[in-house]
Amino acid sequence: MEKMVRKPLFKERESILTHVFQTFFGQFVVSLYIISSTYYLINKIISYLVEESSWNEDWGLVSYTFKGFHYSLVLWMSYHVIVLLLVYPLVSRYGHFKSFMIPLVSSLFLSFFITISYLSVVLLDTGPSTRISIAFETVRICAKILSFVITVYDLKKKRKPFETEEENANLILRDHENNFCESSSQNVTSIAHFLYFLFAPTGIYAPSYPKTKTTNWSRFFLLHYINLTIFLFGLKIVQESFLPLSSVGLKPIPITLINRQIFIFLAITQPFHSLAFLFIGGQHNWCNSWAELLKFSDREFYTDHWSVTNARDWFSRWNRIMQNYLYYIVYSPVNKYSRCKLTSSVVTMAFSGFLFHDFPLFVVFGFEYVFPVYTLVFVLSAFKTRGGDDNSKSKTSKLISLIVFYIKKSLHGLLFLFFVLELYSRNNCKRPEGTSLVADLLLPRLVSCASIHWEA
Repeated sequence: MEKMVRKPLFKERESILTHVFQTFFGQFVVSLYIISSTYYLINKIISYLVEESSWNEDWGLVSYTFKGFHYSLVLWMSYHVIVLLLVYPLVSRYGHFKSFMIPLVSSLFLSFFITISYLSVVLLDTGPSTRISIAFETVRICAKILSFVITVYDLKKKRKPFETEEENANLILRDHENNFCESSSQNVTSIAHFLYFLFAPTGIYAPSYPKTKTTNWSRFFLLHYINLTIFLFGLKIVQESFLPLSSVGLKPIPITLINRQIFIFLAITQPFHSLAFLFIGGQHNWCNSWAELLKFSDREFYTDHWSVTNARDWFSRWNRIMQNYLYYIVYSPVNKYSRCKLTSSVVTMAFSGFLFHDFPLFVVFGFEYVFPVYTLVFVLSAFKTRGGDDNSKSKTSKLISLIVFYIKKSLHGLLFLFFVLELYSRNNCKRPEGTSLVADLLLPRLVSCASIHWEA
């Protein structure tokens, strides 16, 4: 194989949509969205002043979904205090421990924070949005700690982190050469740099990151405004579709014919919801807003995943932060010791499916429903590609790729709607008689929920 040209993992670059929004058409679309969303919010405020029932209805939804939100703020502060007083001193000072202890140390740290989130959700009275914030914060802290442990170990061993014997030409940007240079004048584990890493929009700890000279505050507030309105519109969709409210909160009423029509409509249009909430709201706006605030100049959080013709390229381009993290922090270290691509792929996909997908769902359900759907799907996908064989690289036309992409996202949308209905069932229906606790944890309750039925 011809030797690859090594490239730095981090360098100064912008997101694709940033260039699109700088064009005349992009600026027109953004301006139109700001005007229409502002008009909608003003009308909402007027309706609150005129009709008290409108305010009570929306406030009932907010109070239900954000119940106990102050607990998540306390947990956020506690996580960072623990990380700074316990994790950082241990790893930065004793990061040269034996290689066989890396899985043990990492597992202890991850288990500790997962246990805290479990106790917080089980013992405290919290709403779905509060639980989501607890889940995402726990996932973020666990991912950052694992990256810090592995990177500091490699740096203290005085070798480039994540270096593997065989480079895979199908994965992205192999080398940290420009970012992981040895420098006696720079303390790569300084507490200031560690704090910066905790909030930076990257999952990989590096001794240095490219930074901009100034912060564009107008862009920062614009991105947050768009994110806020997208969140409010999404909350309204959920309210109209699945969470009928009274002045006292959530009340169990049957899902009628119009709800079924909305259910089917949302399932069909789910790929467009993913585009708005996950891609524009998450991948672009959220990451770019934090990058702008922290002057983090590597803004390539995604690439042109809409133009690929095989599944592997799509996953590597859809979320570059996650792709880089899984490859360098999970796949490469496991592959270095297992020497088996299939084993490394299975471990990586199981880790991704559990920590980044199933675990947040478990938290939202209050650990009352713990069937690992995504973990099983991700592990099966690792077996399907056989650890990276050429079978997964078969090319198809872009039209067929778009059709397959739409079908996959629609199925994912049905799965999402299933979880919404299951959450409704868990809130409004008791465990069926004769069903064991273990079976209730693994089997959906919506099948036997009397509050859910489809009317003709």
